[in-house]
Amino acid sequence: MALRQHVRRAVFERDNYRCRYCGVRYVDRRTSEPVASCPYDGPSWASRQRWVGLLHVDHVIPRCKGGTDDPDNLVTACRTCNLEKYDYIWEPRPIEVPACV
Repeated sequence: MALRQHVRRAVFERDNYRCRYCGVRYVDRRTSEPVASCPYDGPSWASRQRWVGLLHVDHVIPRCKGGTDDPDNLVTACRTCNLEKYDYIWEPRPIEVPACV
C-alpha cells in the first residue's frame, strides 16, 4: 500500500529534503527551495525525467522484514541510496536540528 501524500510531505519536511543515508539535498536553483520531484513544467520529457523521483520515502526496516509505516520508521532517501539499499537495513544519519542562538 502506498503512503499518503501528506505523510510523504511530512517526512520530506522533517528531514529537510535531505537523504538520511548520504546527505544529498536537492534544491531548485531558480528559487533556492528544496524539491522532492520535478519543479519544471517544460515540454521536454527528458528534462523532466532527471528530476522525477529524486527523493523517496524509505522504510528503515523494510516492510518485508516487519517494518511499519510509522513515521519513526520512515526516512527521506535519494533514489540512488533507496535503490542500492534494496531490502537491507542501513543506519540513517541523525536529523540535523538547527542550533538555537
